[in-house]
Amino acid sequence: MVTYQTETKQTLLGVSPEVIEQEGVVSAACAKEMAEKIREKFGTQMGISFTGVAGPGELEGYPAGTVFIGLSVEGFPTETFLFHFGRDRNHNRARSVKQGFQLINQFIDEKWKNA
Repeated sequence: MVTYQTETKQTLLGVSPEVIEQEGVVSAACAKEMAEKIREKFGTQMGISFTGVAGPGELEGYPAGTVFIGLSVEGFPTETFLFHFGRDRNHNRARSVKQGFQLINQFIDEKWKNA
């Protein structure tokens, strides 16, 4: 689900207005809630979220290339990760997705297999 706009994060995912007002959409708190809402909404064991600044300009004081990734897995605490890719928009978007896959793979290798 692509929830690029703030309103979409709230209406489709159910991210709380308090998180957006207090922390912003470019935040660990927003990434965490997005990942949890994705998992809950679709009834999956795992939800991953991406929120940040693809570019070219800044957003909420963060430079282009700043990305928070949330990973919510049933039975485990939700984790968030901060990355700074800092190149052009397309690179930042592609790198974010690659990093997300790497986080999922790492989680499966380190935690899920041993649970």
